[in-house]
Amino acid sequence: MLSAPSFLLIGSGNTILLFSSLMILAVFSSSFQGTMPSLLPSLFFTNVRNGALAITYNLSASLFGGTTPLIVSWLISQTNNRLIPAYYTIFTSIIGIIMVTWFIKETSGKSLRGSPPVVEEYHEIKEILEKPEEALWWHEEKKEIEEKKEELGEI
Repeated sequence: MLSAPSFLLIGSGNTILLFSSLMILAVFSSSFQGTMPSLLPSLFFTNVRNGALAITYNLSASLFGGTTPLIVSWLISQTNNRLIPAYYTIFTSIIGIIMVTWFIKETSGKSLRGSPPVVEEYHEIKEILEKPEEALWWHEEKKEIEEKKEELGEI
């Protein structure tokens, strides 16, 4: 939400305000970029992780990152509003927040999908053996995917 004030400060002509606004944008951008390497691998099962991650990341980066300058330039020319990049950033951020909130499962402290449980200390082995359903939390999800694949294969 600070992108609109930041873009206003960028256009102020003052060097200190320009630097401050770019720092604001950089801090929020780095907080997003810093969490991606830990989130993205958890989205895919182990046996397809590298390929699926490479394809989806690069496709989305090309599709959305490549068309953003064109879309923003066109919107600026249509509206004569120089804050369109800020509004575009806010709009896409809201979409991202909604997607992460509703569709991404919390996996911190758990094994990645398709991977066996990993322990740091010996006492954790006992916990896994007592509650294997928590350690292998992704089994139900995998079962649902396999059932959907079978249904689609029969069509």
